[in-house]
Amino acid sequence: MKTFAKWLSILLSVCLLLSLTVISASAVATPLPNDNYDRPTVSANKITVRPMVDGKLDDKAWKQATKIDFTQDSLAAGDGLLWSYPDGDDFTELPPDGNGNAYFGWDAEYIYFALQIEDEEHVNNRVQGWDLWREDCLQVQVCHGTSGMFDNSARYELGFAYNESQNRQLGMRWTDYDVGDFLRANKVTDMSKGAGADYYYFVGRDDAKYTTTYEIALKHSWLGGDGLESGEKFMFSFSLHLHEEKLPPACLSNPEAYDGYFMEWAQGLVTGKTMSDAGIITCVGASSDDDKDPTTTTTTTTTRITTTTTTTTTTGNNRPGTTTTTTTTTGNNQQGNTTVPPSNTR
Repeated sequence: MKTFAKWLSILLSVCLLLSLTVISASAVATPLPNDNYDRPTVSANKITVRPMVDGKLDDKAWKQATKIDFTQDSLAAGDGLLWSYPDGDDFTELPPDGNGNAYFGWDAEYIYFALQIEDEEHVNNRVQGWDLWREDCLQVQVCHGTSGMFDNSARYELGFAYNESQNRQLGMRWTDYDVGDFLRANKVTDMSKGAGADYYYFVGRDDAKYTTTYEIALKHSWLGGDGLESGEKFMFSFSLHLHEEKLPPACLSNPEAYDGYFMEWAQGLVTGKTMSDAGIITCVGASSDDDKDPTTTTTTTTTRITTTTTTTTTTGNNRPGTTTTTTTTTGNNQQGNTTVPPSNTR
């Protein structure tokens, strides 16, 4: 019996050592080097008829919105970064999931954003609340104006996901290192019949077409603004998390344990937690071609602007909420494990 207990103890020790090794390997976030990156700017069309927020893009609002490509190729061409886990140096192994289109729009009160992507399985059935980012989800950061280039205090970071097993909408606003607010789980809402809430969102899933659609409306005053008009600008970044491996349940209690990769449009969200590198969105008038089909016709108005900021190697962690002003960060993609200058603390 003693011999059995001794060997059992040795076996358990070896298993623990191997599990720690695996967790450590998967904890490092590595970006695909991108010498082409330059902060993207988009001219967002005004929306004259508010959408039905239902996780679909078949109404007039999204026909009016500006549509841009969101693919691994478009990110590599200069729009953003790919972050790989755990084998960050082997980007040839990334599956061709997550490709699709993003949409930007606005009216006097709301910022509108949608993302439609293809992925054979894109649901979050296991992780909720502060850890929402660790499964399939969309993260966005937004500033109501362009002050975020110099001051991070107006930064909002939000997360959205769909729990298929419970048919639930999941939303989170991260406000600090390990603090966040749950976003009210929205139901289908026709904003054209009246809208006054701070935000609306809905995540739709079409298993037959392998598509997931994120549809979001954010009230400008909720973000600290006083309304929008043509010519005004705001800052925006977003990151799609594609969780490709199924971790054992025990690993969910360990913040170092996750797998998959991130597709980040613009920068400052996956690492850094800063608006200074976010994309700049300019509000322009309504489209003259309101009847175009938003699911088949691409209207890309992405341009580039040059900044004097020099960014060196960027590796980091994706815990939401906190910020750093350093240009080189290392670590993993846990939310918020960064240095926070006092001036950037909420």
